[in-house]
Amino acid sequence: MSKWYKSMFEAKLADFWLRLSDLRKERTEQQVTFLKEVLPTGLTLDHCCGPGRLSIALSEDRATVGLDLSRELLNEARKRAKDASSRNLSLIRGDMRYLPFRPDVFDSVINVWTSFGYFSEQENELVLNEISRVMRTAGIFVMDIVNPEALIRRYQERDWSEEERLFLLEQRNWEWETKR
Repeated sequence: MSKWYKSMFEAKLADFWLRLSDLRKERTEQQVTFLKEVLPTGLTLDHCCGPGRLSIALSEDRATVGLDLSRELLNEARKRAKDASSRNLSLIRGDMRYLPFRPDVFDSVINVWTSFGYFSEQENELVLNEISRVMRTAGIFVMDIVNPEALIRRYQERDWSEEERLFLLEQRNWEWETKR
């Protein structure tokens, strides 16, 4: 039985995420500038790297590992890294809950574009424990998540968008007690 998160970033939806990612060029430049200022120059893990939007740019001046579950997004990241002549980037397919790395390897870990919170509370805790396990004691962890107060102000239960021949319906649920 296929889990929703295994198909969420594959096939036609992968194309949608790629187009959406490409529309964020200005935001990407801002994020890369910020990350290069705050992260140590040691080994960086781009946790859920997608098409390499940040990891390729970060690999210009530091060793970077991009991890993602999506084969299609990783293939796109490989293509883009090759086009950018990136030499300090390794791309690995893996599940964020079970990181395929030794303990205490990374000087920094980034998890950007709300790539957290997909699972149950226990599995989300496992994700954070895995990040803690692979990061050095004095490492830096940067996570980009949605602000719940801002989200609820513009909350819509359903939202349609169209991208060429792709129609996307996003359905959302809001739990008041947990703010999820």
